[in-house]
Parts: sequence; structure tokens; C-alpha cells
Amino acid sequence: QLTQDFFSESTLHAIEKKLLEQADTVLGGFGNAPKFPQTFSIRYLLRHYHTYKDEASLTQALLSLDKMMLGGIYDHVGGGFARYSVDAAWQVPHFEKMLYDNALLVLVLVEAYQLTKEGRYKDYIIHTLDFVSRELMHEHHGFYSAIDADSEGVEGKFYTYTKKELDDVLGKDSEAFCRLYKVEAAGNWPEGKEAVDPTNILWLDHFLTDEEKDIHDRSIPKLMAYRNQRVRPLTDDKSLLGWNALMNQAFSAGYTITGDNRYLKIAIDNYVFLESQFVGESGYWHHTWKNGVATIPAFLDDLAYLIQASIQLQTVTGDLTYLIRAK
Repeated sequence: QLTQDFFSESTLHAIEKKLLEQADTVLGGFGNAPKFPQTFSIRYLLRHYHTYKDEASLTQALLSLDKMMLGGIYDHVGGGFARYSVDAAWQVPHFEKMLYDNALLVLVLVEAYQLTKEGRYKDYIIHTLDFVSRELMHEHHGFYSAIDADSEGVEGKFYTYTKKELDDVLGKDSEAFCRLYKVEAAGNWPEGKEAVDPTNILWLDHFLTDEEKDIHDRSIPKLMAYRNQRVRPLTDDKSLLGWNALMNQAFSAGYTITGDNRYLKIAIDNYVFLESQFVGESGYWHHTWKNGVATIPAFLDDLAYLIQASIQLQTVTGDLTYLIRAK
């Protein structure tokens, strides 16, 4: 039974204390492997710092984000985060990419940028949103749910590289690129070492300097072009109301810190898609949509995230229509 003082300042501090007790203060995140992003915990610490200026909260939140951004859980070529890391250092991902994970991570990265004004957070926000718009958005302006981990029956095959492949694709930049991204001729992860042609996951141990960014910027388009010739993992092509509403918020939030009108247009167009495709003749919302057909009554979280998306769009556009929709 909840008492009147349950949501008190002492409760807020107790939550922070419990989160910090579970925190990995060296590698970021919470608990042991496998490690999931736990964005709600990170967001809580950021907001606790914003309110109470407790440096421990900010330090752990940023450490967690930074380690994920540097690690193999992030796709350094195409953008976007994998579902979780099988190791404690965020280096070896389960390669599946989920829409909701990327939405939640963009939202927490936006708050990290708002607090710190560190440009790396904006860079990763842009790279992730561009990945979503390129690979998880369909022609009706809705978002697909996920991209599988495996292709041709091999997990991570689409995302990993042999040293020889990188040498062939990158030429004179390969040596520097491989040094930055910890690429080894013998492979740099257990399954990669065991492969017939040893493969590598790309990860970093520091954020790139300007000179290193030049190498990165020359290399990534070549690697994208090379990767796009491969057999792609399958896409889970259903659209879920709640996950779409989360990503709608992510694009709205991305617009607030980048000023990129593309992101605002995507959020507005997505909202139109949701209203036109997820509401049945009875006026009730549905949970899932595929191939023009919406089914299953919406769940509580679908409607909660839709309300949040409506309020966020009203905030960034000033259009009260969205506030009325939320009501």
C-alpha cells in the first residue's frame, strides 16, 4: 500500500543510491554481463543530477553512455545500437537492432547533450537517427520493429570484417583505421577467432581526435558501400504503436538540439501515419500494423508513449492540435 510520502525526496535519493550500488564504475552500465543499455536508469541519474547536482549520478550516467558509444554494441559503420552486449565491456553485441532501444538511447543522449553540451552526444544522435530513417522507416512514414542479428545463418556476418577485407576496401587508410578500431588479423572476438576467415567487431577505446576523424570520414562511406553488397539480415517489418511513438519522440528531441528540419518532418509524417493507420472504425487505437492492416487493441504503454509523443510535438511545433490529441 502506498503512503502519502512514498514519492518523497528521500525516496528519490534512495533510488539513486541503489542504482549507484549496482553500477559498474569502470566499464559503465549496471550489474554483470550480459549488459543491456538500461536507459531508464541512466535517464534517472541524469535527471537526479539536474535537480540535486550530485556529481556521482552524472559521472555514472555519462560513463555508461560513453562506453556504449565506444563499444561494439554501437554500429560504427552504419549507426545504431544493438540490443545488448554479451560481455561486460560492451565490445561483443548480440547484433539484433531494436527500434525501441534506439529510440530510448537517442532520448537519453539528447538529455546528456543538454546537460553537458559535449559534441560527441550530438554526433551519435545524428548518426543513429540517420540509421533509423534509412533502414527502419518504410514508405508510409512508419517504423519497422527490428533488424535480425544473423544473415546467411551466421550471427553478425553483416557487421563484421576480416583484416584482409579492410585492407582491400580501405587501401592506404587501412593500417590507421584498423589500429583505431582494434582490428586483428586473427580476429578480435571469440567467435571471430574461430571462423575460417577470422573476423572483427569494430570498437574504440577513446573518442576520435580531429585527425582520426578524417580517417574515419574517408573510410566509413567505403565500408558502407562494401557492406551493402552483402546479404542483409531480415527486417521485422511490423510497426508497433508504442515503439513508433517512442521513435517519434526521438526524432522530435533530435530536432530540438540539431535544428535539422528533416527530423521534425519525419516526426510529423510519422504522427500522420499513426493517426491514419492505427485507429479503427470504432475510434479505438490498435497495437500493431503490417501491410495496411492494424490489429489487436492498443495496450497501456502504446497509449502512454503516444501521449508523450503528442506533448513533445506540441512543444517543438507550438501546434496545440497535438495537445488536444494528447487530452
